[in-house]
Amino acid sequence: MYRYQADLANLSLRKGDKLLEGSRRCENGLSIGVDAVRVEPSCEVTVYQTKNQAIVNGMTKEICIVEGSSAFSFDHSTEGAIKNHINKLCQCGVRNAYIESAHTESQMGMKGISYINLVRFK
Repeated sequence: MYRYQADLANLSLRKGDKLLEGSRRCENGLSIGVDAVRVEPSCEVTVYQTKNQAIVNGMTKEICIVEGSSAFSFDHSTEGAIKNHINKLCQCGVRNAYIESAHTESQMGMKGISYINLVRFK
């Protein structure tokens, strides 16, 4: 389990997110369903390593999906990728997420960029 703090005052929107049918945009994330949300100026997010951990800790409904990477940062770990996208995690007004998938590229024996898929939930 990870805990992260985000400041949404400096959030910048990025292009490229695709919407699934029946979903709506939640700033940089992809929202599942149509629940109304409230975004606070800063938030703390708890990220669980597995869906099972999320269920044990009270997950009742998946809200948003966030895809991201550690590109354009010095920390190319999975945690670095999560930190790069903590603002996206806060956009739908929920405080919990789990890691759906994560992997790190390796190029010529050197650690490369990490990629993550996170699911936010209530």
